[in-house]
Amino acid sequence: MAGTAFPQIATVSPLFLLLRALGLRDTWLALILANTSFALPLVIWLLTGFLQEVPAQLEEAAAVDGASRPRAFRWIVLPLLAPGLASAALLTFLFSWNEFLFAYTFTATEASRTVPVALALFPGVFEVPWGDIAAASMLASVPPVILVIVLQRYLVRGLLGGALRE
Repeated sequence: MAGTAFPQIATVSPLFLLLRALGLRDTWLALILANTSFALPLVIWLLTGFLQEVPAQLEEAAAVDGASRPRAFRWIVLPLLAPGLASAALLTFLFSWNEFLFAYTFTATEASRTVPVALALFPGVFEVPWGDIAAASMLASVPPVILVIVLQRYLVRGLLGGALRE
């Protein structure tokens, strides 16, 4: 978590030098590694809270009933973690979808650009095509909206998971 205390602008230069030395500049792998380095601590921190809420007695009861550890995880623990996984997945997706600095710095060609970078570099020779940019922005917001609609049921449970005391 200490790495996330630094702003992205403070880490972009060393990451750029490292990715260039590894020959990963202008690749999607560079963006995946950069976004993972910032999103993974958040996901681990979020899921740790959800994992601590799952009672160990449930796994023990499954073991008594003859379930192996992988089977108990698959059929008992994983469904209980679904709200937390959905919340973490949505936050990570939105963070990566909207990320601009790394995508702008690490990509050079249109083939590897992300949506925010493509919108920022929208072609306009003598004037800014505001109508085209607005239409492209609306289209770019469709995938996050669809994901929120699909995960809404889990998201509400995940957000309210720790709200009530018993």
